[in-house]
Amino acid sequence: MAVTISIFNQKGGVGKSTTASNLMAGLQLKKKKVLGIDIDPQGNLTKLCGVNTEDENTVLELLAGDATFIQTVKPTAFGDLLPSDRNLAGYERQFVADVSNVYAMKDIIEKNCTAYDFIIIDCPPNAGMITMSALIASNYAIVPSEAEYFSLDGVNEIAKTVDSAKKRLNPNLQVLGVLLIKYQPRRILTRKIESTMQRLAEQYLHCGLFETKIGYSVAIPESQAARQSIFEYDAKSKIAKAYLSFAEEVVTGVKKNG
Repeated sequence: MAVTISIFNQKGGVGKSTTASNLMAGLQLKKKKVLGIDIDPQGNLTKLCGVNTEDENTVLELLAGDATFIQTVKPTAFGDLLPSDRNLAGYERQFVADVSNVYAMKDIIEKNCTAYDFIIIDCPPNAGMITMSALIASNYAIVPSEAEYFSLDGVNEIAKTVDSAKKRLNPNLQVLGVLLIKYQPRRILTRKIESTMQRLAEQYLHCGLFETKIGYSVAIPESQAARQSIFEYDAKSKIAKAYLSFAEEVVTGVKKNG
């Protein structure tokens, strides 16, 4: 059975899509069969995976029942993908109108995704109904976060959303860990924030920080511009090794939790 992981943070611009795309690619290197699901109307994961959605089905059509999984899924170098685009933003009100839609993502996964080892859902920076549907369908959440002061403010809100999903319909949901990105270990402030984030993660999210920290590297935006994973773009770089280590931690963490 596939392990489903939502990449989730209610703060925007914290590297959710970068995390999702390189985790997908890293898991593939670990010989795992991977599906990505983009539920962010910005469609950044879709763009990073090199998928053009013009005149093509997206997760919107799949959620609305206007297309099947087979008619929607796209093969990419990162793994298979259910793509998204800006049209998904206008669907939220219609999605909310039917309360049974909270199970929509779970139904799609259970009916179509038994052949995958991992499903990675790239969530938007909000706690809307579509996001909640993803959390209810997930075994785990991963929280990417910059090692910056204002990132500390959002931990409590993330915890409230995760706890809401657990109390309502998915009591087994766990936060697998917080991934620090754009990490600068030589900064005293970074080390202080790391210590505080560790405490907040334990207190509110009931998890720790991933041992792997993702530093800043120009290779990341360069690889994205090239529509390549960091492993395709520069497999020998420190940042590629860090993302592979992160993927290994994810696999190990999942195994540890059974």
